[in-house]
Amino acid sequence: MTIPSDIAQTIIDPRAYADGKQVDDAFAWLRREAPLEQAQPEGFDPFWVVTRHADILEVERQNELFHNGDRSTVLTTIEADKKVREMMGGSPHLVRSLVQMDNPDHMAYRRLTQGSFVPQNLRALEGRIREIARGFVDRMAAHGSQCDFARDVAFLYPLHVIMEVIGVPESDEPRMLKLTQELFGSADPELSRSGGAAQTTDQGVDSIQSVVMDFMLYFNAITEDRRVNPRSDLASVIANGTVNGQPLGHLEAMSYYIIAATAGHDTTSSTTAGALWALAENPEQFAKVKADPALIPGLIEESIRWVTPVKHFMRTATADAELAGKKIAKGDW
Repeated sequence: MTIPSDIAQTIIDPRAYADGKQVDDAFAWLRREAPLEQAQPEGFDPFWVVTRHADILEVERQNELFHNGDRSTVLTTIEADKKVREMMGGSPHLVRSLVQMDNPDHMAYRRLTQGSFVPQNLRALEGRIREIARGFVDRMAAHGSQCDFARDVAFLYPLHVIMEVIGVPESDEPRMLKLTQELFGSADPELSRSGGAAQTTDQGVDSIQSVVMDFMLYFNAITEDRRVNPRSDLASVIANGTVNGQPLGHLEAMSYYIIAATAGHDTTSSTTAGALWALAENPEQFAKVKADPALIPGLIEESIRWVTPVKHFMRTATADAELAGKKIAKGDW
């Protein structure tokens, strides 16, 4: 069975995600009728759509069988994949961060910054993070009876936290926010450098590549500074770090900065904004949380599930396999 073309078109169209009901209905149908089947929309290589929690976990756990690095880690057209490979000497990736790596590289590069995020180091940051949070609550209160929560709080609070961890000056935070939105919003006409979903393949890939280059230019300067003047920040760890006894390659170092500077706050921003929106749409739930702060940890976990800030990821089968009774061929996406 192949997924019906209208359902396949819905799940690949970024504009469809502006209408939550349309996408929810499509995935509800898939989970009910075709929880693990191939889609073959025009312009794309066939790909498996895995919709059930247990099957997704199985793909995640079997990281030797389902690889990050062999093909793009996000859904991309045949044309865009060809363009990226031409630009990158055969690689399907414009960057090479942890997201695009498999073991043994993934573990070796992950180990480089792992110490920055062990519990005792995170606890040392907690006081400062609470201080920043209180500042944003005060800022929100200063707006009076209403504010644009996404723009004034949700986008800026996690950005400020992660930039402080990395070591990016506060004066450069607006630049980092703009670059992040251009990178992750490449299909959004309000954010993309070249027209969003209406852009040609060449325009789309060139747009993303230009954003990546701007990130690299910025973090090149940060790297040079931290090699001369190391500090107790993540940038100094990356700039002076070694993997397998060798300094990080330029692409890997720049990619490390980019993934930390973008994924480090964008998913949190989306979840925070989406959570407040959901509470505003469901005032009885909002009242429960306000009456009982002990519910907040559960609210946070549920908000991540409800918002789902990362909508999909792609993996590539390294060998013939079976998943939920379906035969997956080596090389399948």
